[in-house]
Amino acid sequence: GFTTLSVALGQCLMGLQAACLAALQDEPDPLVLGQAFKGVGVLSSQAPVDRLPETFLPQLAAGALERLQKLQDLPCGELAAAAGALGCLAAICGTKAPVPGLQGALLGVGSGPAACARVLGTVTALACDEEGALALRSEAFGVLQSLARNYPATINEAWDRIQACVLRSLERPAEG
Repeated sequence: GFTTLSVALGQCLMGLQAACLAALQDEPDPLVLGQAFKGVGVLSSQAPVDRLPETFLPQLAAGALERLQKLQDLPCGELAAAAGALGCLAAICGTKAPVPGLQGALLGVGSGPAACARVLGTVTALACDEEGALALRSEAFGVLQSLARNYPATINEAWDRIQACVLRSLERPAEG
């Protein structure tokens, strides 16, 4: 049989997504994991998501969030990999245009993974953790910026907390 180029490319993208999800789930080396997060970010920002299954981005977001949570549970944490996970989430949520499947998953409705509904709470907690690493806080604010731009309905419930967090950060005297 004959397969059109667009079908073949779509199959390649789905295979690449599966490989990326496997790497996010199982990769033990934090340096390789950081590169896997970058790869997922590039994939999500460049793939024709409007032509792919509506679960394409939600599955990537859930994979990044689940690995981020595992990294946070480690005693010493893996700062670079966790920052990479947040950068990955920012890219997934910051596509050129909003993707209905991701919006539904972020709101906890639709066919996306349930983990997507935890993105806002997890990211807000990291952004507002005044004792947290600056790199993680900055990357978390990047995710919140992407959510506010593409999926404003998803941040409504946390807006007061985010606003208070930003104001507290601005009021803190500079260290050094």
